[in-house]
Amino acid sequence: MVITNQDIERADLPIAFTEMSVTEAVEHDRLGGLPNVSDNGEAAAVTPMVPSLASHPGRRRAKSGEVKVTQDKQKHPFIDSSPCERYFRKHCEDITRENNFTIWNSFWEEQYESKLKGLASCVRLIPVNRRRVKFTKQIFKKNESRLYFLPKVVQHLTKKIQVCKKTFMNTLGLKTDGLITELCKKIKSDIVGQNVCENSGKRAPQNKVSVEIREKVTSHINGFKPCTPHFQRKNAPIVKYLPSSLTIEN
Repeated sequence: MVITNQDIERADLPIAFTEMSVTEAVEHDRLGGLPNVSDNGEAAAVTPMVPSLASHPGRRRAKSGEVKVTQDKQKHPFIDSSPCERYFRKHCEDITRENNFTIWNSFWEEQYESKLKGLASCVRLIPVNRRRVKFTKQIFKKNESRLYFLPKVVQHLTKKIQVCKKTFMNTLGLKTDGLITELCKKIKSDIVGQNVCENSGKRAPQNKVSVEIREKVTSHINGFKPCTPHFQRKNAPIVKYLPSSLTIEN
């Protein structure tokens, strides 16, 4: 079949498609249009359009070979902030950047229990000095005020200097005061600080296998006399293999 330029011009009209035969119409619909025509008027080879993998969400994309970049983000980074200029009555400007970095570094190097006890010594709870709102039933949302202190070495002596909440949190690398709020609850119930301790790891998970069961399974596997690998000596004697003839039924 030879297709001329006149046929291509008529193909844009709806009537041109109705003049085709049934076989030509099916071929036209399968290829998604008319075939390419060369300069001499003959039909050129038609390459069916194959949809890309991006149009099918269920398929996996081909590996591009690019190296995956992982970002090693620090959980509580050091915040290099300028001294607070809002609270002039507090001594935020007396804490230098070197002192802030020393406090931040020593705080996150401590263990959990000593970290909380050190944090509890820097927070003091006092009654509210002045209330701007009065209630008839004496039920207030705020029942205490918090004072924050940071240590500073002055003439070979460590003194605690009162700072604002923003300077206190920036020095320790805290973005929210959730840790301070939970700590204040402990301070109310335990002034001495005996209950401020680490509770993680004291309770075993429900799916943990006991040591006795592990020893029984290990002794049962060793009863089949596993052997060391002969093709990779570097893994011996860490990795051992059972005979290939051994199955679950046997």
